[in-house]
Amino acid sequence: MAGLTVLDVSASPAREWVRDGLVLVGDSAHTHGPLGARGIDPALQDAAALHPVLVAALHAGEPTAQRLAAYRERRAPAASAVHRMQVVQSRAVFGGGPPAAALLRARAAGSSPAPRSARG
Repeated sequence: MAGLTVLDVSASPAREWVRDGLVLVGDSAHTHGPLGARGIDPALQDAAALHPVLVAALHAGEPTAQRLAAYRERRAPAASAVHRMQVVQSRAVFGGGPPAAALLRARAAGSSPAPRSARG
């Protein structure tokens, strides 16, 4: 079995999700880490929330940031909640915790944790 490689992952929202004639959805608006495989679900939820807002803006001939902002206002709290949940999960999986957590992390990585005396 090959060695384990940990990748740097960052998760954060874009400063702006909407501008006149432009809308960001999914990872372009709010990246999430891979933990919990939460990439496609928020993107699909974004698209569903955006649809009525975008249709109304286009029908009125005004795809302005002001009209499209309703989409961001609706989705930003959910995207933020997913991010907070992933931070908690990440700390539980990768950071500190009781000896049982170290054992579970080591088993998931395919290795054995260092004996207590070797950890210092």
